[in-house]
Amino acid sequence: MDHITKIERENFNGYIIHPGSVCALCVTDNDVILINSRRNNKSYHLELPGGVIEKSESPLQALEREIKEEIGFSVIENEFIGKYTTSAGITNELVYIFICKVEKTSKSSSSEFEPISMTLKTLINEVSLRNIEDFRVIIAANHMKEKISKTEEKNEIYSRLISLWSVQESLLQTYRSLFLTTQSILFSIAVFIATTKKPYFSMLLFPIGIYLLFFGFRITKKRGFGVWYCILHLHKLDKNLNFNTNSLTIDLHNFMELSYKQKIEYFQSDEVGKSMLDDKTRRGMDYRITYLFILLWLLLLISIIFINYLPEII
Repeated sequence: MDHITKIERENFNGYIIHPGSVCALCVTDNDVILINSRRNNKSYHLELPGGVIEKSESPLQALEREIKEEIGFSVIENEFIGKYTTSAGITNELVYIFICKVEKTSKSSSSEFEPISMTLKTLINEVSLRNIEDFRVIIAANHMKEKISKTEEKNEIYSRLISLWSVQESLLQTYRSLFLTTQSILFSIAVFIATTKKPYFSMLLFPIGIYLLFFGFRITKKRGFGVWYCILHLHKLDKNLNFNTNSLTIDLHNFMELSYKQKIEYFQSDEVGKSMLDDKTRRGMDYRITYLFILLWLLLLISIIFINYLPEII
């Protein structure tokens, strides 16, 4: 500190041109780091590491230099919070505030600053109790508090979507298993009857089998859309896209009541939804199973006709 200038309202009628300054809440794996700086050779003041931006320096370059000088850490990652005026009426100074992930690389080259480590929870608590006066520390702490709150909210929504997805997937697999089991048993009975002296009775099972095929296909396809709905919203959550999170279960129920065309339109209105519709692997299983059983029923019907009735006609 070269000199101290005392400004009185009565005798100050000027404006201070300032190059700007930077500071950052430094975050390690376990703690956050602030500095206890002694100002005006008097009391210590808890603040963020940082300082004045020198000529030809960008704010980030100045920040990296200041952090290394004051606490002996290097910046690994940085997040820009914003820039703020200190006192617009008397100076043009802008303070650039960051959140930085840092790691220890050297010893601090300044004896003026005492690095102070504390948990983020402690810092947020100190700010809420109004034990910290520095506005830069308050801004950074409140930013981290909001970030934690959003992360917790996002995790809670993620858990709800995973739960809904699990239920829909379980129902889909249950219906699909019933569908396959019913068809397999019915077709086996039809094949057995076809080998008896009265094979034409197996032809009576043909319309029943076809009806159950399409009925089962409709049920599994509908339940499959429920699974896709959950996956689509998980993608939206990952991309931080906005959607109603207050009534996920009700919204899913309303979606399931839509017609097939409306469901398709719902997915086509979203880029991720479009890619899901274009994914033949995702859509193909129930189609292939249905077509396979239709083919088997047709082959059985043709076999019965050719083996048992064609010779008599000839």
